[in-house]
Amino acid sequence: MGIKTLELMPWLDIGQTNVKLTQYKDIFAGELEILSAKILRDKVHIECNQRSKDLPYFGGVLVLEVENITIYDEAELMLSLEELNKLSVTYWEQVKNH
Repeated sequence: MGIKTLELMPWLDIGQTNVKLTQYKDIFAGELEILSAKILRDKVHIECNQRSKDLPYFGGVLVLEVENITIYDEAELMLSLEELNKLSVTYWEQVKNH
């Protein structure tokens, strides 16, 4: 809610000109998979994979600056920050043990 910045700097194949996607339909044309996130200068920078062969990039950095945020899972159920953290810890424990 209260979006101030929403942009994707896609990771392009070698030789392609760098672009910045700023339109919602372009940013979310493919399914983005979160790899990592950090806060830089009051904006959230999320590194993402993108697996669609129909798009000219394989991932990128999604930059968000918002007044408020609500997090949902794939089933569109709202998650608290604590629940999201628990999912993350569980996932990485499983990866480590395999």
